[in-house]
This record gives sequence, C-alpha cells and structure tokens, in this order.
Amino acid sequence: MRFYQLDTLRFVFALYVVTGHTMCWIGAVRNGQLAVDFFFVLSGFVLARQLALEPCSLKSFAMARFARLWPLHVFTLFLVLVILPQANAWEITANVFMMQDVGFFDHLTVNHPAWSVSAEFVIGILFLFPVAKYRLTLIAAILATACAIILLRATQNIDSLHTKPFGITTYGLVRCTMGCMLGYLTFEAHRALSSKIWRGWTVEALQIGATVTLLFMFAMPLNNSGKLATVGLACLVVLVLSRDGLLARVLSDRKIRWSGSLSYGIYLIHFPVLVWFILAGYLPHDVVLAEALAKGEAGVYYAPLAAFYMTVLFLAFAASRLIEMPCKKALMSSARSAHHRMSAANDRRSFTPEPAGPRSTTLGPLAAE
Repeated sequence: MRFYQLDTLRFVFALYVVTGHTMCWIGAVRNGQLAVDFFFVLSGFVLARQLALEPCSLKSFAMARFARLWPLHVFTLFLVLVILPQANAWEITANVFMMQDVGFFDHLTVNHPAWSVSAEFVIGILFLFPVAKYRLTLIAAILATACAIILLRATQNIDSLHTKPFGITTYGLVRCTMGCMLGYLTFEAHRALSSKIWRGWTVEALQIGATVTLLFMFAMPLNNSGKLATVGLACLVVLVLSRDGLLARVLSDRKIRWSGSLSYGIYLIHFPVLVWFILAGYLPHDVVLAEALAKGEAGVYYAPLAAFYMTVLFLAFAASRLIEMPCKKALMSSARSAHHRMSAANDRRSFTPEPAGPRSTTLGPLAAE
C-alpha cells in the first residue's frame, strides 16, 4: 500500500521550496527551507517501510536509490549547464556522481537544490540501510540526538545549512542524517502503535491539527530550537497521516494524488527554469521581487510568475513521464539482468562434476545424445 497522502504533501512542500527561491523566503514560506527536512523524514519513513516489507541486500538498495535519484538529477544538471555554463570540471564530476555535498565544496554547485539529492543518496547507504534493515532503533535515536545537538550549536539558521563544512563532512549531511533517522523512528512508532488508538475523532483531530500547525510554523519567525521543533512536528504529521482519517483520505483522493509524482521533478527542475526566467529578464532576483511584493508593486510580475509556475509544472510532468519513470525502469531492469547473468556464471563455475566411476553399460540421456 502506498501512502498517497504523504506524496501529495510532498508536492505541497516542493512548491514551498519553489516559492521560497522565487520570493526570498517571505510570508507563508518564511521557513520553507525546512521542507527539505520534511523530505528527509519522509524518505526515512518510506524506505524503512520498504525494507521491512521487502528486505534486500545493500547492493540492491543502492541500485534502487541510484535508479530513483540519478536520471532526473543528471538531466537537470546538464540543463543548468546549458543555461548557465559556469561550473568547473571538478564540480560537474562530483555532481554527476551525486557527491557534491560530502565535503568537497563549501558552496552550492550547478543545480543548487540537488545538494539534498547527494545527501539522501549517501546517508541512505551509509546509515539508513543498516539501521532499518537490522532495526537498530537505539543507534537511530543516538544519531538523531547527536545531529540535533550539533545543529543547535550552529551559529547560523539550520535551514540554510547545506554545504557548510562540519569537520570532514557538511552540515547538510548532518541535517539529512537527523531527518532520515527521525523518519525511521517514526516508522517504528507507526509499526508499534496499535491501530485501535487511531479511530474516530482522535485521528481526525490529530491529522488536521498537526498538519495545520506545521504549515503555521513554516510561516512563523523561529530560532533554531523552534526549527528543530518544526522538524519534530513533521514526524508527527507523517505518523498520523499514515493512518486512515479524513485528511488522509482527502490527500489520497485520485483527483489530486497524481501530484505527488511531480514533486521530485518540481524540486529539481524549478532552479534551471528560474535561472532562465531571470537571465531572460522576465523575473527579477528573489530579493528584488520580495521588496516589490512588500511594497505592493509586484503587479507587473504576476503574469511572468504564472508563466514560471506553469512551465515548472509542465516540465515536471513531462520529465516524470519521459525521463524519471522510464529511466528508473530501464536501470532496474538492467541491474536485474546483470544479476541473473552473474548468478548463472557463478552457478556454472561452482558446478563440480561427479568423479568418473566404472564404465556403465546402461545408456543414459547423455550417451543417447
């Protein structure tokens, strides 16, 4: 069973990121960068559930993550390079291999939002897979707590920490580790709590109350403690929406749940589209647009903004159907074929013929041939 309600919410938060990059994180999207932490929590929850339902090897897990993340990532990478060819060879190479956020750079490179793609790929393999596969709940709790302490001690807003160095790694990896571990712990809570407590008005109130509060906190001025509390509230939202309830049914309705399939495309494609709109002169930089909105002088930008959002949605839809899904299937199919060929070769190498005995006078199948 797929949690379509969570996919729909991911679509909403992908639009938060788009709006924040366009309008400089003001108003309802003041803390919109925390949407990335919601993505980390959701990934931890969903991947932990998949590993619980269908256990697999580390190799299979890594291949599945690569097939899910890499095709659209590398497409948007080269799209940015066509529009804004300013990256050097080292930055391009690191991005191609989804290693741009492991500590090689202290700045965002090429497609800026893709730093989180690098973080999810690396942390998924290093920490989330072993923790979820072997149900290392205590280790997950320790990692999440340690990362929260590190982020609390940071001198700048944690939602703007991505490539800033932390020792030999980055704060982005710290954020991702905390989010994925919290997502795993949320799944364990989902599995442990009896369905009997999620009945009637209790689940309805929790779903609506937690989700509305989360959206409200995204618009509030918060310090780092408040932002970490918002990430904790995101865990509660994921937990309660994973149960049947009014809001869960609304968000998983067939008429809107398709939107969830666009969220990854929206997240990655909006940046090159925004860069093009700015370079072409249709939209100003985010700070200028934010000031115009604050002064009530942004009317001239309404039509370009509408065109920008429509372009992002159209390209996300096209990329989902023409790149993301087909390439994922092709990569997974190739991986399975290679696995079958290797298994067959290993079987042939490991086959040991029986030692020859006395010559038999009975004609068996091989003699008949």
